[in-house]
Amino acid sequence: MLSREMMGLFGLAIVWTTGLLMAGAALYNLADLRRLRRKLAAAIEATIVTGSGENGAFAVQRVDQVGRALDMSDGRGIAFFDRAFSSEVLGGTLEVGGRTLEVVPTLDVSVWPSPHAKAKRAADDGAFDAAFAQAKTARGYSRVVETPLTTGDKVWIVAELGTREVVFVRGSVVSAIDPRAWVNRKMQLVWFFIALELLVLLACTMVALVRPWFGPVSAVGGVLCLAYFLAIQPIGNTIRDAVRAPCIAFLRGEWKRRGEVAGGRAGVVVR
Repeated sequence: MLSREMMGLFGLAIVWTTGLLMAGAALYNLADLRRLRRKLAAAIEATIVTGSGENGAFAVQRVDQVGRALDMSDGRGIAFFDRAFSSEVLGGTLEVGGRTLEVVPTLDVSVWPSPHAKAKRAADDGAFDAAFAQAKTARGYSRVVETPLTTGDKVWIVAELGTREVVFVRGSVVSAIDPRAWVNRKMQLVWFFIALELLVLLACTMVALVRPWFGPVSAVGGVLCLAYFLAIQPIGNTIRDAVRAPCIAFLRGEWKRRGEVAGGRAGVVVR
């Protein structure tokens, strides 16, 4: 039978293995961000002059979602879950460097909407009652949240510039936010997470190894190591989700109706 000391060292090995795996996963995300930064180095500012889509839409990002009914003590709600993401350039014209260039419709392009615009499009509460009725069924309530980039919007593009047209091919990017600033912020976030989680892991270990082993201070260190072990994976998953490119960033969200408001309309909150 293993001694207490061996069991403690075995537990520390598990905690360190978990911490190093999470740091390795973060480094993998960092490598993806580096590749994306190299790609975005060629980003060019442009302005949408016209869009061929509905209401002057030049490009659109879509999130296919399913809503499930929520049972709440103070009302009703719908929780949304993302199923698929897609982007499309609908066509139109762009002003690039003082020139107006044509754009033809293209699929398989990364469209980056602003998070605020996407959240606003997801917050439409006009069909809450009908949506809730469907959300209670086995199939749930299906919807597609479309966030367009429209006439007059400033955008950043990674595409091939011709003399008369902009050619969007597979892998091209059209973004409503500065993509280089976005990727730099996300890289800083990942570096901060890696440094902090390793420092916390080291600190917890040092406390756990204070002699006498299994004394009051060492026991506190053991509790800290357990808390670290339980928390580090959810935190790491949150960081992983936070660095997903805006074209595939999770939207999710909730509609909540807490009682009736003036006029009998639902009070809906999106989170």
